[in-house]
Amino acid sequence: MPRLTKDLADSYAVSNAAIEHLPRKRDIAKRYGVSLRTVDRWVKERLIPHIRFGNRCVRFRWAAVERAVDKLVVKEVQ
Repeated sequence: MPRLTKDLADSYAVSNAAIEHLPRKRDIAKRYGVSLRTVDRWVKERLIPHIRFGNRCVRFRWAAVERAVDKLVVKEVQ
């Protein structure tokens, strides 16, 4: 097994820091007043864009989610 060099460790730390700035499923659910299961369904049906880091880590970008949710909202008929 290769040793973890300082350069590799530094690049790994930067990528972990970048991940922490992206909202989680619970942040999306809280902002839009929906359950975590609803966010899971949106992801599964590809209604909102997401970034998957492995099997369990899913993150989002606010701007992309806002554009996608705007398309999901039914406009009022006058």
